[in-house]
Amino acid sequence: MSKKASASRGGGPKQKNVSRKLILYFTVFAVLIVALVVVNQQANKASSDNVYGIPTSQLSPQTVDLLDDPNYQNIILPDELDRKIADKESFFLYYFSSTCPYCMQTTPLLNPIIEDAGVNVPQFNLDVYNDGFGKYNIVYTPTLIYYENGVEKERIEGGFGAENNEAKFADFFARNKGAAQS
Repeated sequence: MSKKASASRGGGPKQKNVSRKLILYFTVFAVLIVALVVVNQQANKASSDNVYGIPTSQLSPQTVDLLDDPNYQNIILPDELDRKIADKESFFLYYFSSTCPYCMQTTPLLNPIIEDAGVNVPQFNLDVYNDGFGKYNIVYTPTLIYYENGVEKERIEGGFGAENNEAKFADFFARNKGAAQS
């Protein structure tokens, strides 16, 4: 059989090389697509695996350390807080920063008082949402605020100390808990 006849039936060496190259290119392309899908799913999983809905790579190390801390599991996000204010709800709110040493000291002491008072106190992390300082008029952390009908009624600024003791926090909750919604 002549070389010409063999090439016309698709069996030529050039055609086989072209076919192999096409298969190789498509295989590499398919592997890249699969890798991109897997990476994208991992990034989405990282976003949804914490209370902030933000990839942990974008959170401060101090905030990442608090993700599994039982004292910081009642996180409220800005949209939900704004909705509560707009809906004129009555509620307590604890503003803290994960980089604030006074907050880290106060939160574990405050949580048993909250539990004893039988109130719900969502926590807003100003380290993650630092525009909250201006938006919600927060000067110091920690700050505990009682909102009545969506308007601030009373606040305690600063952590546990001589002025802010267990009795002061317990009294704060007792005075305001009747109108607060869970």
